[in-house]
Amino acid sequence: MKLFIIPSWYPSEIHPESGTFFRDRAQILQRAGHETIVIAGITHSLKNVFRWLPYQSPSVPTIENGLCTYRAEMVNLFPKSPRLSFFLTQKKLRYLLRRALDEQGEPDLIFAHSSLWAGAALAELSKHTDIPFVVSEHLKEFLVPEQFTTFQKACIQRSHTAAKRIIATSTALKSAIAAQFPDTRKKLVLIPNPADINAFSLKPPGSTRTDRFVFMTTALFRPEKRIELLLNAFKQLLPSHPQSYLRIAGDGPEKHKLLRLVKRLNIHHRVEFCGFLDKHALAQKLRRSDAFVLASEVETFGVALIEAMACGLPVVSTRCGGPNDTVTEETGLLVEPNDAPALAAAMGLLIEKYDRFSPARIREITLAKYGDQAYVKAVENLI
Repeated sequence: MKLFIIPSWYPSEIHPESGTFFRDRAQILQRAGHETIVIAGITHSLKNVFRWLPYQSPSVPTIENGLCTYRAEMVNLFPKSPRLSFFLTQKKLRYLLRRALDEQGEPDLIFAHSSLWAGAALAELSKHTDIPFVVSEHLKEFLVPEQFTTFQKACIQRSHTAAKRIIATSTALKSAIAAQFPDTRKKLVLIPNPADINAFSLKPPGSTRTDRFVFMTTALFRPEKRIELLLNAFKQLLPSHPQSYLRIAGDGPEKHKLLRLVKRLNIHHRVEFCGFLDKHALAQKLRRSDAFVLASEVETFGVALIEAMACGLPVVSTRCGGPNDTVTEETGLLVEPNDAPALAAAMGLLIEKYDRFSPARIREITLAKYGDQAYVKAVENLI
């Protein structure tokens, strides 16, 4: 099967952390034997213009991480005009798609990740072909009432109307889309995100525990990830569990704020900031940890949880959307969002009941539902 993957955001030199999971999924499909072509129109914020100007776009197409890729990058010169910004994005993506069609031939499926903006940009064009068009939604705004503007709603509706199927990655996201866009309810299908089982594996046999109990979290440092709440919960955990240690992987706009908070809470000797890690470095850090914690206010899925569970780690997570499907009694604990004392208590309880969790069983459960094979089969069934 030939697939055109159209992500709405994608890794770049300026933001290597952006949309890495879209690239990972394309690689999973390619390893399964499908011809996978990525078409990425990347729009950078105007504040990054001076970082972007020296950048030279690669020739098109190019091979990136083993994937045939049609890439074009631009800066959003009209941040206060969403319609004009969308028009320019649409023009760039349509050019890339037409060129890919001319040079690679027609695919069996055009797979857009997010209606905003890839799905909406190609919706009209897809009507003039017989190629099945599907869109997978990922935006947290679906889970929060009244987050979309009138223009954004129109774009989402346009994308959904053109799509053969609309993919939701969790039950919570599926229900939210159905409630806000009831006309497309019959097109909705649930396909959870996959874990890269090759990169994320169990700790090697014979690994020994240290005196420390290491929690790890992975996130972009944005407000909805509630890393500051996690730090406050960790501070509350330390008096009863002084052997605890917190490892934080990621980067983002709240980094300096979080570093200041760690100093103010006087927990800098128990907290490690790892920075942005590629998946292989991340997997190594996970295998050197004892458990994973996610403090988000809202998550459409929670890829970081699945990656940790693929390594056999039990998890503590807020009940914030996607994790409601993921975390069971066998894999970890759920608490309500925005409640630092409850999060601290759950982290303490996990330490005390740690021996009840089986790393092998956690990985087995994770791969059965979120492994490569389950994902590939679900995508194949879209045709």
